Amino acid sequence: MSGGWSARGGQTHSAYVRGGVIDDGMFGRSNLSGSSTGSAVGVSAGFTPISIGADFNGSLTIPATRAALYTIRPTPGIVSKDGCFPFSKDRDSVGPKAKNTEDMIHLLNVMTDKSHPQVPEGGYGRSPARPWRDIAVATLDPKRWRLPEEVQKPQPGALDQIVRETLSAYEKLTNLARKVIPVELIDDDALAENYTDVMKLITNNFSGLLKSYIDGLQTPKVRSLSELIAFNEQHRELELPPECPAQEKLLQTRDEAHHLSPSEYKHLDNNTAAAAGEHGIDKILLEHDVDVIIGPADSRIPDVVALASEPPLYLLPGASSGG
Repeated sequence: MSGGWSARGGQTHSAYVRGGVIDDGMFGRSNLSGSSTGSAVGVSAGFTPISIGADFNGSLTIPATRAALYTIRPTPGIVSKDGCFPFSKDRDSVGPKAKNTEDMIHLLNVMTDKSHPQVPEGGYGRSPARPWRDIAVATLDPKRWRLPEEVQKPQPGALDQIVRETLSAYEKLTNLARKVIPVELIDDDALAENYTDVMKLITNNFSGLLKSYIDGLQTPKVRSLSELIAFNEQHRELELPPECPAQEKLLQTRDEAHHLSPSEYKHLDNNTAAAAGEHGIDKILLEHDVDVIIGPADSRIPDVVALASEPPLYLLPGASSGG
């Protein structure tokens, strides 16, 4: 299934890609990715100056990047998730999108819980701007940090352009920042293993989270995960199109609901967060004395952020001649 597709609205198309979405993978370069696709297109197409979206692992950052927008994935809990469709228990985030940083920050200040201990007094954007010469930057290799080919089919010249322009941006930073150094964040095997573990947490919780969400609706057509699965089967022509005719993930989530003991859950939760946070992001920030870590948005960097459940990676927008 292509990113940005839904049974309710069909395929969402980018405001900037000629010819619309083609068969180039779930997160191919012709589509905006997801899940917060519509809110990104709404701003890029000029329907609205600002919008919001939800994020677990790139649902804000990748659609915003492909729509030439600014966004930030706030620390989970800073912005209320009331009324938002849930994916994870404590790793989901809700954030703003806009065409400029000023609008983005204004919207973020409206959205945030001012009583949260991590929200600065007076809100964001109030403190004096730091000059580039005071900022140290860690960079991730764009040749390694990219989406796998099974979800993004290679397009002639596209990856070469992103690598070239990302490295060019890094080079410009060396003339501005206090220092710019290349780093390794987390190896592929560790990322894959820990991402599998965090999905076990999501499978464990999803049916209960969905039930709580449905209970908050006024006139829901289904009232549980089992009813949703049955509804999809009964309306297969609408809900299960030929390109995505099954719902194995929903079935697995139903069958494995609450399968972890409290101790097993805590163990996996702590280990996955530590692998990406304490032993990944935080380790780089402290050991290399840097302020930010940057890399291509069209990559698995959002997976690392989701594992760590924290937002200190600033994503450098990818570039493509097709969008």
